[in-house]
This record gives sequence, C-alpha cells and structure tokens, in this order.
Amino acid sequence: MNKLWYWILSLFGIYPDAVILGGLARASDWSQFVKDYAKIHPRVCPFCGKKKVQLHHKYETFAQNPAREKDSSNLMWACQGFGTNCHLRYCHLGDFQSLNDQIDEWLIKIQTRPRWNGEEWIKKQPNKGRNTTS
Repeated sequence: MNKLWYWILSLFGIYPDAVILGGLARASDWSQFVKDYAKIHPRVCPFCGKKKVQLHHKYETFAQNPAREKDSSNLMWACQGFGTNCHLRYCHLGDFQSLNDQIDEWLIKIQTRPRWNGEEWIKKQPNKGRNTTS
C-alpha cells in the first residue's frame, strides 16, 4: 500500500499493523496480554473518557523498541478512530512521525483544566477512574 491509501484508511480509524508496528510482528500472546492489562487498568481514554480504546505505547513505540512491547509502564489506553482521536491528537501531537515526550504532564493538564459551569470557573481534580501513568 502507498502513503495515500494509509492516509485514506486513517480517516476511518483504520491503521494496518504494518504501518503501526514498523513492519514488525506482535508477540504471539499479545491479545492475552491486552486482556490481562485491561483487568488491572480500566479501558477508558484518559483524555476524553471514551470506552472504545486501544492499547498504545507511551514513551517508546513498538517499532522503536520491541523489547518494551509488554512493559506496563510504557502503555496507556487512548481512543483512536473517526471523529475523536486522542491517540493521534495528544500522544503524537497530530503527526504519527512525532511522539509527545511530555504525555504525563499533558494528561494532568487536560484532566484538571478549569471548566465553566455557567456561573464560575471550576478547576477539576484528576479523574481517579482514568489512569494518569499507565
């Protein structure tokens, strides 16, 4: 496939593994690992609260360092798809060729940003239901 085809697929939230993983193959027990990870870490996008999420690498991508594929400290849930795509917006700053090395700080800022309730600005506390570090 060429870059144009990948771009068209990305509009619908479809990212072939060959693109995401840099041509590398996932571990044979990756699916089971994701299920086990979900038992410990709720499947919720920490940025927007959506429950339709995928597991993503945070600090080093799988293509950069396959040895960290199942390192829980390097993983986080994020939504990715047509419409809202927090994975692309916040984790990659709008460009999959980039990686947000300040993702933890951004996550705290997004979760605690002030909200207008119609009368006053209220600063929120981090949502305990959303992981801020994994």
